[in-house]
Amino acid sequence: MSKTTKWEPTRYAFYDFRGLEARFTAMAERGWMVTSVSAWGIRYRRTEPQRGRFAVTYVPEASEFDARPTEGQVLLEDYCTQAGWQAVLRWGQMQVFFNPDPEAVPLETDPVAQVEAIHRAMRRSALPSQVSMAVLGLAELGFLGWMLQSDPVGTLASTGFLLLGGWLPVALMAAAGLAFYFWWLPRAKRAAAEGRPLPGMTLRGVNEALLVLEAVMILLWAAYATAQSRLFLVGGMGIAAVVGLLTIGAKRGLKHLQAPRWAIRGGTVAASLLVYFVLLAAVAVLLLSRSSLLRIRTPAEEYTAYGMTWEAYADPIPLRVGDLLGEETPEAYSTEARVQSSPLVRETEYRQDRRLDWEGDLPELTYTVVDVRVPFLYGLCKTGMLEECERYQPDDLSEKYRERYLLQSDAPAGTDALYRRYTGSDPDNYFLFCWENRLAEVHFYWDPTPQQLAVTADRLAPA
Repeated sequence: MSKTTKWEPTRYAFYDFRGLEARFTAMAERGWMVTSVSAWGIRYRRTEPQRGRFAVTYVPEASEFDARPTEGQVLLEDYCTQAGWQAVLRWGQMQVFFNPDPEAVPLETDPVAQVEAIHRAMRRSALPSQVSMAVLGLAELGFLGWMLQSDPVGTLASTGFLLLGGWLPVALMAAAGLAFYFWWLPRAKRAAAEGRPLPGMTLRGVNEALLVLEAVMILLWAAYATAQSRLFLVGGMGIAAVVGLLTIGAKRGLKHLQAPRWAIRGGTVAASLLVYFVLLAAVAVLLLSRSSLLRIRTPAEEYTAYGMTWEAYADPIPLRVGDLLGEETPEAYSTEARVQSSPLVRETEYRQDRRLDWEGDLPELTYTVVDVRVPFLYGLCKTGMLEECERYQPDDLSEKYRERYLLQSDAPAGTDALYRRYTGSDPDNYFLFCWENRLAEVHFYWDPTPQQLAVTADRLAPA
């Protein structure tokens, strides 16, 4: 059974009347008549293939919040009907007409008036929304840049950066639309004044490439994200979908009641905010009542110490206290491996902590292994790890208390470099081991010997 409807993403700018006309014409010849256009997509219904001519025109005083056609829209439709043009759809200020005669006289015959109508329509709706989207996208990218500067390893290893980076195609799409429009507008005005055809202005190819980039980033995120991250994303998308559907329902309901434009606009905004906060409160109540949904990992055991419940793990780790000191009491420890990974960087934090219900002091061990999957990011990650201890130190902090990593001359065999952290001139037990595509920061809870450093380098070296 063949489909009777078809949907495709909107790849055309609001003002790209020529690109839209060409697309609608091509689809009609294949047997698909356009039925609606929105910022999210274009819908078609199955018909007999038909040749004809489409016209996309604009009524600046109209609005998507109108319950009924404006006087200008009614007059335009009456005029078009008399001229053989059938009204197909309205999208805010945009009007789409179809004429079954491919040789019909164009609907727009005054290029000066056409350019003026497009510009007035853009100023009323499309330009403010594009500017807002571009600013929002650039703000998100600025936040991503700040994260890369403050914590490059954690940012690049987190799949969250893919979601933030997903704003790049959005911002570029909005910025490209604005730039191209303001490049086109003066040229269109000159062409109209001289009686020449208006210049082309389609951004379909650019928008298609940016939509593909957006899809690739989402697929990469889905491939690397944890199950809990996927759960939260699906939940967020579900909330957005419900808010969107109920908002559209509220707008349609107010239009059905023939409410004035201001009431439909205000009611739509109020309904979307109300639904959003109600759903957000419902999710908060669910998470508080089902705290297991917030748990990232399941512990091997829970135990009680000092009147509180603690979690113990039994994850395999590549380097243990016993490997360095020659003896160990395994049951006294909780060993944990926390991994976050992206297509660019994999970061694994390993811990061997004494259980709090075990009597007596025992040595502990903490280290982080970073695998850089994209070679040109290695320098950024290395610099970020070396400068992390310095990043938040006050500028006026005395040199006696200032922390920094210094290169060591006695790096273990097989490593490219070894750094040790110092507070002033006093050495600390933090070391950074460097290989070609791997970095390992190790915190010893004692002063390690050269032999122990060699064992550490051997155990943490890349395979």
